[in-house]
Amino acid sequence: MISTWADILAATGPDPERFSAENAQYLVGPDAGVVVIAPGDRPQGSGVRTADRIVLRDLPAPVATLLDRGPLLGFVRVFDGYLSLGRLHLADGTFDKSGQLATAGLRVEERLSYEVLDRARPLAEVDLPGVAWLDRLPADPVAALRAFVTGWYGTPRLAGAATEGLPPALAAFHEIAADRPEMLGRLQTLIEAHRYRTWIGGLTVIGRENQGAWTILTDLAQPDPPVWYDGLASLRRARAQAAGRPEPEPREEDPLREREPLSGFLLQFVLSTAALESPFGAWADVDVEQAERFHATLQPVPLEPARIPADDTVHHAAPGLIVATGGEGDRRRIHVGASRRWALRDLRDPGFRWSRFDG
Repeated sequence: MISTWADILAATGPDPERFSAENAQYLVGPDAGVVVIAPGDRPQGSGVRTADRIVLRDLPAPVATLLDRGPLLGFVRVFDGYLSLGRLHLADGTFDKSGQLATAGLRVEERLSYEVLDRARPLAEVDLPGVAWLDRLPADPVAALRAFVTGWYGTPRLAGAATEGLPPALAAFHEIAADRPEMLGRLQTLIEAHRYRTWIGGLTVIGRENQGAWTILTDLAQPDPPVWYDGLASLRRARAQAAGRPEPEPREEDPLREREPLSGFLLQFVLSTAALESPFGAWADVDVEQAERFHATLQPVPLEPARIPADDTVHHAAPGLIVATGGEGDRRRIHVGASRRWALRDLRDPGFRWSRFDG
């Protein structure tokens, strides 16, 4: 709905106080508080992020106080007036040193239609990285890794790290990752080569889960060695027991071997990191049939299923998109990562409901 400035003043009540901050104007009146946001996609600034989320930075103190008491009325200034976003409720935020709310994440009370979203947060069409890297598989995972990373992250600016004495795939990974720390992951992390430590039995710890639940091991003396997880099998048994589910058959023991050797594991690690940790993404819990229909629109990555983030994780790709899907029984969790927000537009109506969707 398009409103006028007179409509906004009528909503606030007489003589509202006015404040300005980054890409936003605020009116605080006796009847209501209002925020008028500039249109556009600003992932690091104030603005409309998704159909159900707004972020406001550098909040004026009176607006922060008002948000503690109730919602704001939201609008976006467009060429023909003020586009209504409805009521915006405080969902989360960060605070300054004095304890005042400085950045607010706001929940849109009534989810915006995509027609409204596209006016409030217009996106410019952009070129997306392609999927030609899939042609290198399964024969050459290292070449596929190089091609994927260059397309997804861009050409590196720094020289590669020292990799003497490492298996070729691991040496290539660290060379590529030298200027791209996000490749090392956050949910599970690959360790920088100079921090490697030898584990019992001659294996080397090359990575770990971010809370220490398992470590990732390999044999640096082999050209393309197996990869092992120490702690993953026991963690999954404990989770199955806590949920009242039967343990996997046959029984798994630590250390648990990954299905792909090191070269394939490293590509799968980078793909999972892109799917789960990219700035733009989506995820949903679906049944097997819904997952299969969704995958039919994508290109499969021809490698064995990975054990992380869930056992039997498979990967798919499309221009600007990486999808990781795994699960147990008749349920699957789909994670989608996008190189640009634009890449998600074709996934707006997948035949199921997204739990998170940044498109």
